Amino acid sequence: MAVIASALTVGTAATATTASTAGLFGAAGKLTLGATLSTLGTAGSLFSNFASSSAQKAQASIQSRQAEYNARLEKVRGQEEANQIKRDVARALASSNARGAASGVDISSGSPVTAQKQALRDANDALSTAGTNAKLREERQRLRAQAFRRQGRNAVRAGFVRSASLLGDFAQDAHDRGVF
Repeated sequence: MAVIASALTVGTAATATTASTAGLFGAAGKLTLGATLSTLGTAGSLFSNFASSSAQKAQASIQSRQAEYNARLEKVRGQEEANQIKRDVARALASSNARGAASGVDISSGSPVTAQKQALRDANDALSTAGTNAKLREERQRLRAQAFRRQGRNAVRAGFVRSASLLGDFAQDAHDRGVF
């Protein structure tokens, strides 16, 4: 009789435990397989969202650094272009002086001096134009770098907004299911 009584007691305790957990996990419970999978899916989406935002920010950072490097290159190119203009003018003036001296023309007055002055004015105009163009190209690259940095910040912000939206949708679905 004692064996039957203990079997009934164990059976009753098991039934009570099953009944108490059935309310939480059973078919009518709040934590079903679907709810658990939904939670895991939302967590995976959040992780993926943060990873995507981080990757976009990293890509924008790389592009920003490249644009800054390009800006420095444009500055150097402008200096090289100015140096080339100076070399070309010096070469042209030297050639003109040599031709004039070889032909017996006085290169210190008259038409040769006027030609040299005009060549120097033209060279100064070319230097000014080259310098302005180089500064514009450099500034364009700096603006691109700034835009890439902004793009990276916006990617992170958008990731937070998407994550908040995911969490809001998840909370609404959980509320609709009666979880809370």
